[in-house]
This record gives sequence, structure tokens and C-alpha cells, in this order.
Amino acid sequence: MVKQCPECRLFCERIDGCNHMECPCGAEFCYVCGKPFFGDRSNHYVCSTDVTVRVDLFDVPKVAFNKLSLAMFEECVRLRQAREGHQLHILRKHLTRILHHDYDEVYRILQLYCAACESLELGVLGSHLFRRQMRHVEDNNTLMKATVVSSSISGLLLRLRFFVRDLLRKSQVTSTKRTALIELKLRMESCLREYLLEASKGAKIPVLTTV
Repeated sequence: MVKQCPECRLFCERIDGCNHMECPCGAEFCYVCGKPFFGDRSNHYVCSTDVTVRVDLFDVPKVAFNKLSLAMFEECVRLRQAREGHQLHILRKHLTRILHHDYDEVYRILQLYCAACESLELGVLGSHLFRRQMRHVEDNNTLMKATVVSSSISGLLLRLRFFVRDLLRKSQVTSTKRTALIELKLRMESCLREYLLEASKGAKIPVLTTV
């Protein structure tokens, strides 16, 4: 079961803890009902108005199966598998050791890791389809804007991928310090926010919807 941020629409999954969710975009909302956590007088810690979003685990090929290369499809699958239960359990174990059982910080990093992997999966697919749409754009101004945004998004996805791999690598090294992990988390959060901002710009560019 996953829930969607009411601000940036990013999907997230709760591993454990209370209903208070903090999205990488900065929004704070109730995991059960999806409303702003501090937006009214409701006690969202005991919220019972459950609102769910059903997501097919094999939804990637249904989006544009005949338009994806095998390599791209396999990359999307790898990113999907990277945030499955077994992988998260291993990462949680390493983070708990490095962070000296600071479970709140472990939870925040796991949430960030899952959000980054999901953004990479959707970003890889979205960038590919966006570039296909650009081939049909005839207006030079629109094409220029689309090219700039596409280039920026590609660069941010590369950085985000690097941070995800660096997190996994550092978490497996016994000599990794807590301060190094926290610094990496902050850089990863900043990159994810930048990516979400650029992706929202790309969604506003009027390109053809037929690819």
C-alpha cells in the first residue's frame, strides 16, 4: 500500500512509525487520510479515514511498453526492486549500526532512499518519453525551453543516481561515520528537491502528447 503526497504527488510507503509523513518536497501530511498534518484541528495520530491508492507493481510496461528499450525497462525494474522489503531490511540494518540506533534518523533516510529510487524510476521513463515528444515540436521557443529543462533533468537524475549508490556503498562500510551519512542525506535531499522542481517545469511545457 502506498500513499501520495498532496503537494508534489510523489508516492511514498510507510515502513513503520506514526501517521506523520514528511515528503522530500517539504510537505507534511497524514499517511492515513492524506490531508495536511497540521492543517486543521483533527488528531491525525489516531486518524481512521483511510484513503488508499492502488499501484500495480508491473505498471511500467503498461505505460508505454512498445516504446521502451529492454535496457530501460530492466533499469526501471532494478529501481523498483531496490526499494523492496528485503533490500530495505539490509539497508536499515546497516544504517542502524552507523547511526547508533537513532531510529528516527534511520527512518528519515529510508524514506528519502525510497523517494529517490521512485523518482529515478519515474524520471528515467519520463525523460525518455519527454525526449520523444520533443521530436514533434515545431515551435523553436518551445523546443528551446524543452531542451533546457530536459538537459537539467538528466543532470539531476545522474546526481541523484550517484547519491543513491553512494548511500548504499557507505552504508556497507564499517568505518563510515555518522556525520558523513548525515551530510550525504542533506545533499541527497537537496538534489531530490531540485529534481522535483525541474520535473514540474517540464510538465508545464506545451509539447505534443502523442509520442
